[in-house]
Amino acid sequence: MKYEERTGVPPILQPKREHPCDRTSGGSAKHRRENPSSNQMSKSAKNRDEQKIGFCAIKQQKWQEPTTKYQSFFSALFLLFLLSVYVAESRILSSETGTNSVPVCNKIYGANIGDTCFSIMENFSVTSEVFTAFNPNLNCDKMFVGEWICLDGSSI
Repeated sequence: MKYEERTGVPPILQPKREHPCDRTSGGSAKHRRENPSSNQMSKSAKNRDEQKIGFCAIKQQKWQEPTTKYQSFFSALFLLFLLSVYVAESRILSSETGTNSVPVCNKIYGANIGDTCFSIMENFSVTSEVFTAFNPNLNCDKMFVGEWICLDGSSI
């Protein structure tokens, strides 16, 4: 049997039940003004109200303590995670932009019969690193006569 069927009143229209922590001791100010005799509370009623208030304060303190205690730790941990992702992404992006540079050749040589990569590097005093940087697609084993070889240049 539903609550509505038992009482005849829908639950939304039922009076709200007061939680002991929501009440103030001694009743409302209006009630105290209208009934001055009720201002005098018995000692046991005061003790009960003080215990309820003390219980509510402890209950609220325990409820708030875990969130404030660990909130700064988890916030710092989250910020550290975001910072590490940012640094990792910036390193990846900066390393990719450096590899897309375009070489511009200033001095070209046309290969002749009997030329090898080593003989060309010796004749023009070019280091192997510079030679391979300006001629990345050159196959030294299959070099042909008239092949254009870059000897000096820059990259943009």
